[in-house]
Amino acid sequence: MPKKVLHRPLLSRLRPVTNGTIVEYACAKINLSLHVTGLRADGYHLLDSLVMFT
Repeated sequence: MPKKVLHRPLLSRLRPVTNGTIVEYACAKINLSLHVTGLRADGYHLLDSLVMFT
C-alpha cells in the first residue's frame, strides 16, 4: 500500500500530544439558535439564526 503524503497546510494544523496521538483542529460553524419566523412569497422560510465560527 502506498504511503500517504500529507500536504503542508494539513501538517501545520496537526498538534502532537504527549501520549503519541495527534490532534487536528478543525474550523466549524455552530448554530446556537435557529428560529423560523415566516414564509416568503417564493416558498422559502424566513430565518433568524445565531451562529459562532470557531
